[in-house]
Amino acid sequence: MSAEEMETLAADGFVVCRQVVPLDRVERLRECIADAVREEALKPFGIRSLASRCPEVGQLARSEPIGQLVGQAIDGSFQLVRSILFDKLPGANWSVGWHQDLSIAVKARSRNCPPNFRNWSEKDGVPHVQAPAELLGRMATLRIHLDDADTGNGPLLVIPGSHASGRLKSPEIDRWVGKNREVTCALKTGDILLMRPLILHSSRRATPTEGSHRRVIHLEFAPTDGLPSELEWFDDANSLRE
Repeated sequence: MSAEEMETLAADGFVVCRQVVPLDRVERLRECIADAVREEALKPFGIRSLASRCPEVGQLARSEPIGQLVGQAIDGSFQLVRSILFDKLPGANWSVGWHQDLSIAVKARSRNCPPNFRNWSEKDGVPHVQAPAELLGRMATLRIHLDDADTGNGPLLVIPGSHASGRLKSPEIDRWVGKNREVTCALKTGDILLMRPLILHSSRRATPTEGSHRRVIHLEFAPTDGLPSELEWFDDANSLRE
């Protein structure tokens, strides 16, 4: 990222990085994901542990362009902790209300972790817990677009600057939404949206046509030293080989 893009990320909580992933690599990613869907009979609109299921995704997460972006967004060493495919397509279409990403993926539950790690849940067999704002503020999410995203196919909407207010309760979210402008994140194939988990974001239903897609690879990175000793990060890239 340029110095200007770094300033944008700090001030707004998100930045769009154009044409990071070449189109030939995008096509390989599409093919790898399609193979995984066929071989494992997966639901194509939402696939977790994507880096383990699709070697191309794991290689992308470890690639130099991605590493450079994440290295600028996270001080010190980092690791991939979640990888998900989101695809809005005919028959699988949804809207998402305004929210922050508060839950992190860990290897195992702990009864002895600090009280600011709370509200345990489980997603596809992986334990999740809501983390404190201090940790979430050090994390980075990359949304890698395998298709164009525009106003017609349910792009992400964000409220700039909302990440700086920490964890927000429902009334505070309502105030932010009511008093601040939303930004539509219109991206082209190969573009990346880099954002902080605490930024308020939402998306509307798409208006898909036959055969259309809005495929996004969602990669979450975290500082390796971010967790208390009672917890350990989920190793997303190797989760299906353990």
